[in-house]
Amino acid sequence: MGSIAQEDSSERPIAVSVSLQELKDGTVSLETLEQAFGPASLGIIIVRDLPEHFAELRHEVLSLSSYLANLPADELGK
Repeated sequence: MGSIAQEDSSERPIAVSVSLQELKDGTVSLETLEQAFGPASLGIIIVRDLPEHFAELRHEVLSLSSYLANLPADELGK
């Protein structure tokens, strides 16, 4: 299942890595999620094994996020 990226064995918070397939299948363990998002965590989860088109989708979403963030509240509510 998920793996943990850590440089040494100290008690520092770590980034947790899971595959996209694990997320789709719902097989990411509660322990892995707690390591990623628990009270002593970095709050980061790295998703690996993404299809190539995800880079294009990420670019598109990030390009539109500024537009979305600047919409008036009444438009945003729609």
